[in-house]
Amino acid sequence: MAVKRYTPKYSKAYEYTDSETGETEIIAFAANANLMPVFKSMSGIELTDAIDEYTSNITSALDEQNLRAIVAFDSAPTTEEKLDAIKNNAEAFGAMMKTVNEMMAVKGSGLSLIELLLNASHICALPESDWAEASALGTELLPQEIYRDVAFAFEIIHLAFDWVEFAKKNSRR
Repeated sequence: MAVKRYTPKYSKAYEYTDSETGETEIIAFAANANLMPVFKSMSGIELTDAIDEYTSNITSALDEQNLRAIVAFDSAPTTEEKLDAIKNNAEAFGAMMKTVNEMMAVKGSGLSLIELLLNASHICALPESDWAEASALGTELLPQEIYRDVAFAFEIIHLAFDWVEFAKKNSRR
């Protein structure tokens, strides 16, 4: 079996250490041509519609502190500096994420956009033969620490936004 590779721009890895065993594993997430259909099969709605709704909801949740945090994130040139901006403004990003998650449980799925994106992008990084089992596991697919990691959640949202923009630019119509 050949190992699938994605351009680093559309993949992320989470280093997870099991608190009971102390074992560390790398959990992969990828945005690729399968992200949109996998997301739709999990949520029942199009990824682009969910992102549009997310964008609309987050703008209504903005205040001065949140806006400053977003500007710091957007103006950071590297991934490390973006992560620093999130960490330095963790309270603001956490509050935005909580507000948006409350406002935006994806209709009909019972899950938030972040939970769906984490699961869908992880499934896309797995071999296709594992997709059915991974989809059936739902939020049990990933350790709870990943769902609670605000910085990583925003990385995955950013990954999905980038992928959707890339797909829109490169789609043939």
